[in-house]
Order: sequence, then structure tokens, then C-alpha cells
Amino acid sequence: MISLDGVPLLSTGKYREGLRQETRPRQVVHIDGIYLDAVEPASERQGWGTLQKNQSIWEKPLTIGDNRFLRGLGVHAPSEVVYALSGEYKTFEAYAGVDGANNGTVIFEVQVDSATKWTSGLMTRSDPPRLVQVDITGASTLKLVVHDGGDSINGDHANWADAKLLR
Repeated sequence: MISLDGVPLLSTGKYREGLRQETRPRQVVHIDGIYLDAVEPASERQGWGTLQKNQSIWEKPLTIGDNRFLRGLGVHAPSEVVYALSGEYKTFEAYAGVDGANNGTVIFEVQVDSATKWTSGLMTRSDPPRLVQVDITGASTLKLVVHDGGDSINGDHANWADAKLLR
């Protein structure tokens, strides 16, 4: 059986005969910090659905453009995900982008202690992931905001991929 992340690429049945199963370990990534999917937010709200960890809002793999990510947050605009910070981290880092399985238009924004520190500008499905690096030294709150692109919230699926707090 051939699979990606445990999902068979071939259906069972006649194709399964003579195939051998091969399992490959995932690469272990060590960071000096913590991924946001391992932290519970202080609060969150979505325009539709519920906050997803390590998958899109539709519970599919996280994709931005032609890139697939194993970790991150899937949201639907308008959304706000707020984290209480302990003061031990210096940088918030992520890749922001419209989920590759949808045709939304969104604007990403990072707020630190109620001040906007980064904004993406209008993004569409055809845009590549945008690297986000924001100084959070001494901050008490981090708010990840996604606005709709001004054309209704239909399909405004957004991903904060590889979202992490770094020391």
C-alpha cells in the first residue's frame, strides 16, 4: 500500500495484490520554542466552523499555494485567535496564506498587546505563503487575525502554517 500521512493512494481490492507496505518515519524537527498547535488559545472565534490544528478549516491537509504543511492552524475569516504569552518567547513565526483547496480572499494581521505588528495585504489562493516574523519580547498577548477580503466570507479559508513561538 502506498500512502501519504496514512491516506491510501490506491483503493483496496485488486490493486492491493502484490503490493508491499512501506513505512517511512517523518523527519523530527527540533525548535527552540513551541508550535501553536500544542498550545490552547486564551480565546478564539471564527466566521464559520471551528479552529483546526494541523489541518485546514475543512479538516483537510494544510496547503498554501503548492506547499503542504504538517503543522499549523486552519481558520475561516473573520477570525481571531488569542494567546496569552508568558514572556519566555521572543519571536512569533509562521507562514500565512489562503488554503490551497479554496478560492478565498483574506488579509492576515498579527497584533501584539493590541498593536498591529504585521499585515499581509490582500491574499488569494494563487499567492505563495508569506513568512511572518514578529518580535514578541516582553509581550503579554498575541492575536492572530484574519479579515475577509471585502467580497464576503465565502471560501475565506486561511492557514497559519508552521506557527510557532521561538525563544
